[in-house]
Amino acid sequence: ALPLDESNVAQALTEFAQSDYTSIMYNFFGSRADQGRRYDHWRGIFDSAWLDGRTIGVELRPPFDEKKKALLERLAMYLRARFPQERISILSVHRDGQDIY
Repeated sequence: ALPLDESNVAQALTEFAQSDYTSIMYNFFGSRADQGRRYDHWRGIFDSAWLDGRTIGVELRPPFDEKKKALLERLAMYLRARFPQERISILSVHRDGQDIY
């Protein structure tokens, strides 16, 4: 298991951004011009991300914010599998406030 630090969280977010699931979500909710788009870095999906103790905070970029619940639930499952020794929380900050997963 990987230690929970900024470098490992950034790597895990990048791998999540490169996943087939994220590509499918973008193709479904993105514009026609961007069909088939893949991301090579976590900043393609998140405006920002940070680590505060055992909390990983994220802000989603459009169009991902349209289906934030499904995406963030999948992200939470992914990160908990990557860092099984930690009891992490995912904090999503958006225009209507915050959600914790």
